[in-house]
Amino acid sequence: MSRFPRAAPPLRDIAASLLDISKALFPKLAGVGASLLFLFVLSRSLGQNAYGQAALALTLAAFCAPASSLGQRFLLLRDLPGLMVHGAVARARLMVGRAAAVSALGALLAGMLAALALGLWPGGALDRAAWPLAALAAAALVIAGQGLLDFASQTVRALGLGDLAIYLREVLPRLAAIAALGLLAFGFGWAPALPWVLACLALGLALALVAAAVLCLRALAIGRQGGPEGGWAQIAAGLPFLPNALMATARENMDVLLVGLLIGPREVAVYFTLIKFSNFLTLPATALANTAIVEAVRLHARGAGPEALDRVRTLLLQSALITVPAALLIAFLAPTLLGVFDLDGDGFALVIGLVFLNGAIHGTCCSLWEVMQCLPLSKRFNAVFAAAVILGAAGMAALAVPFGVAGIAAGYLAANLTWIGFALWRLAAARS
Repeated sequence: MSRFPRAAPPLRDIAASLLDISKALFPKLAGVGASLLFLFVLSRSLGQNAYGQAALALTLAAFCAPASSLGQRFLLLRDLPGLMVHGAVARARLMVGRAAAVSALGALLAGMLAALALGLWPGGALDRAAWPLAALAAAALVIAGQGLLDFASQTVRALGLGDLAIYLREVLPRLAAIAALGLLAFGFGWAPALPWVLACLALGLALALVAAAVLCLRALAIGRQGGPEGGWAQIAAGLPFLPNALMATARENMDVLLVGLLIGPREVAVYFTLIKFSNFLTLPATALANTAIVEAVRLHARGAGPEALDRVRTLLLQSALITVPAALLIAFLAPTLLGVFDLDGDGFALVIGLVFLNGAIHGTCCSLWEVMQCLPLSKRFNAVFAAAVILGAAGMAALAVPFGVAGIAAGYLAANLTWIGFALWRLAAARS
């Protein structure tokens, strides 16, 4: 009898992959569902113009959040799993504490700068008359809170609590904001307005941040092994991640920002909502990546490099099983869903197709970017990625003049395909 186990039949492999996806999907599905429910409440209560303004503020929050930690969140994702594997809990605790202090300062600075941009930028969706002082202050709180929560949830994820990180980052703040808005509307009779909407979201972010902090403290409250490194050395170690974080957030949000800057709030409202619908397509890749990338980093820390790359390859193959048919289904339903949100999507047929084609590869984009940051696969990747983002932004701005929103969506797709092809090539070369 052969010493080697027989390969599982293909159908059994597919069934096992679908089972893995179904287990990982629920937290991400809850996150996307909570986000869409929150946006539904906003679009139905604010109207399309004001909803477009709120969407722009939320995009700025997402744009600033990863970079506001000055690279510390990525440093933790790379190093914290290895410290925990080797039992250096005290060193991990000190590392998280220093990173939290840096992130708090960065988040507050990002909130103030982004609110200043909202108030001063002329034209498009950034209309000064639409942003009274109360709305700007609430937007600053949302952007700072999102930055802090992004860091805290990433720390929870690096500690091996990936599902809880999703609930803290995506579900709890939205549901708390909806509850606060309901209390204001039905309990006090206050009409929904942009400042109150953003203030309620800031409250939800604060509640989620407290919960994330409690989880981190409980996970790091034991152990005395390991020696600390200097605080300045840790800050310096995180700074190389900062340009990459800025490029990554630009890649994810530049299209929405350009629609707001160059076109207007009504188009932002429709485009932003289509992007959120397409997030369902990212669920397979991002749900599996939530834990798989941390597992791959742990395998690499143990010296099992090939096994780490196999884990990444399995992640990409599993997510592809349902992404393509899901893209066709959601694109077909998109016009109906826009009507449910009380949004006018006339003339957006081509945009819908491009957005959902982007959505089909967006989850792979996010997963591959994290893999390339956390595993030493290519020294040239960050340069290629930055070039693709910068040239893509220039292309989107140029195409917006003759083709409007469709030109921005097409430029975004071309930029993504450029760097994702390079990342897949480097991943295949490293495995061989």
